[in-house]
Amino acid sequence: MPRLRFAFLKSILAAALTTLTLLGAGAAQAVSQGLSSAIYIRSFDDLFISYFTSRLRRRIQQESQMQVEVIDAGGSREVQLSQVATSTAAILVVDTVNPADAAKMVEDIRARHATIVFFNQPPAREVIESYERAWYIGSHSVMAGKLQAELVLDYLKNHQYDRNGNHTLDIMLLRGPEGHQDAENRSSEVLRAFDDQGIKYQLIIDKRCQWSFDMARDLMKEFITAGRFNELDMIISNNDDMALGAINAIETSDDFKADRIDYLPAFGVDAVPEALNAIKYGSMTATVRQDFAKMADVAYSICTGIVNLPDLARQHHMEITDRFILVPYTKVSSSTLSP
Repeated sequence: MPRLRFAFLKSILAAALTTLTLLGAGAAQAVSQGLSSAIYIRSFDDLFISYFTSRLRRRIQQESQMQVEVIDAGGSREVQLSQVATSTAAILVVDTVNPADAAKMVEDIRARHATIVFFNQPPAREVIESYERAWYIGSHSVMAGKLQAELVLDYLKNHQYDRNGNHTLDIMLLRGPEGHQDAENRSSEVLRAFDDQGIKYQLIIDKRCQWSFDMARDLMKEFITAGRFNELDMIISNNDDMALGAINAIETSDDFKADRIDYLPAFGVDAVPEALNAIKYGSMTATVRQDFAKMADVAYSICTGIVNLPDLARQHHMEITDRFILVPYTKVSSSTLSP
């Protein structure tokens, strides 16, 4: 079975994004000529954010005459607040380190009439409503948890999951950061579904791995080294990156190479290309698509002003209310992927 080189692929993607200032030429000349834009991300380490950023940057580069910078905050609130406060860009696209900072960011750019597009983490609605050039692009985080729960429940109906015979679903739950809306809602919805269905479960591992491939990989390595792998029945992760990290620890272990252990059912969220490949290869069970491509395309439309957003929302079944644009999640498993 092919070994998935997730860390290598991430490093290639991050390297591609470090070219910060680019000049594009193309279809949106009349709207974008002479304007500058900047994409502020909390960290290059997040695969979903990296793919969103890469697509948006590429479209601006190829289809407009707008300058674009990609600026990494390295996970620091203070750094990102300073970056936005000193920005001279006419259009800012921001994944906040902490959504509570959105109000200050809006105030910092309001006087010069810049446009600001928040994505991924939702600010308070009143922040968007307070400024006519503020937007948000994201998804219903509760729905991600509901759909992930449906995928897990479908799996349980059709597979024997009690590997150690204790009549309990023994779970490794990999969570995002404490207080992050997506992490909290995704976790709670899955566990609520188990309770509603009367499924007996226990969280053998319940760890905040901060969306990180490396932290989840190291956690699973420690568990395998301690000889506790067979205590687990399933991996449930708030995002694909952490699920992929745990899978990587399994498939690179000596026990796996000696056929003493095998893959566990693993469920993620995001449907990044690495996760889709893992599902095709059989090392990952399913994921929930958070459509970074559609989100990036909507952000591009706002940046250039060349698309009727209500029409775009209807075409792609998006919800748009008061400049809040919500892109629907969809379930992804081996049965929904093309051969």
